[in-house]
Amino acid sequence: MDCRRFIGDLWYNMFMRWNHWIILGLGVWLILSPWILGFSSLNLVSWNNLLVGALAIIFSLWNLSGGNSD
Repeated sequence: MDCRRFIGDLWYNMFMRWNHWIILGLGVWLILSPWILGFSSLNLVSWNNLLVGALAIIFSLWNLSGGNSD
C-alpha cells in the first residue's frame, strides 16, 4: 500500500467521518423542523425542507457506506 494512501485513509477515518454524521443529523432536522417549529402550513417551505433534508440524508449515508471510494 502506498504510504500517502495509508495516511490519507487514516486522516479520513479519524477526522473526517464525523462530518457525515453531522450532515445526517442536519438532514433529519430539516425534515422534522416544519412540524417542530410550526411552519408546516407553508407548503413550499415544507416541501423544500423535505427535499433538501432527504438529499442530505441520502448523500451522507452514501458517503458513510463508502460509496465514494475508488
